[in-house]
Amino acid sequence: MDIAALSITLHQGQLMQSLSMAVMKLAMETAVQQSESLQQVLAVAEKAVYPHVGTYLDLKA
Repeated sequence: MDIAALSITLHQGQLMQSLSMAVMKLAMETAVQQSESLQQVLAVAEKAVYPHVGTYLDLKA
């Protein structure tokens, strides 16, 4: 294998690695956004199921 072909192969491998890291980063960011959205939905749903929780303080003497 000559030096030019070896150089091209090396650069193609580096490019593939860079692209796969970029795609992985995007996937991780999307997963974080989806988990944050899910947490917000669950918080709203919990308040809808138990709307009186945290609203009143019952005291007995």
